[in-house]
Amino acid sequence: MISTAMIILLLLSTDVYNMVKHPAAYRAWRAALNFGIGCLSIVLAALFYWNAYRPRVGPVGNGPDHEQVWWLFVWMLGTGIVFIIMGCVGLWIRAKSKYDHTEVLNEIH
Repeated sequence: MISTAMIILLLLSTDVYNMVKHPAAYRAWRAALNFGIGCLSIVLAALFYWNAYRPRVGPVGNGPDHEQVWWLFVWMLGTGIVFIIMGCVGLWIRAKSKYDHTEVLNEIH
């Protein structure tokens, strides 16, 4: 869980850095990828929640841990919302960019 959180934070921090530092060089596919990851995370959170409370066969005491289920559901939902926001902001920055793209790309390299 901690390694997954660190990977997600690394992805978000690099995207924020690229959007702030080089807005004209920010590629639209990265924003679309962020948006897609966010939607996928929200769908997976709903599927995880549904699967956790689905009736199962077994002894009575083997029910789900409600605190863990809610913590993971909220974590996945929050991650999805943040990625969707990053995707929307990235597409907005990309659309509002007034720079010449070749000039900025030459500046970076």
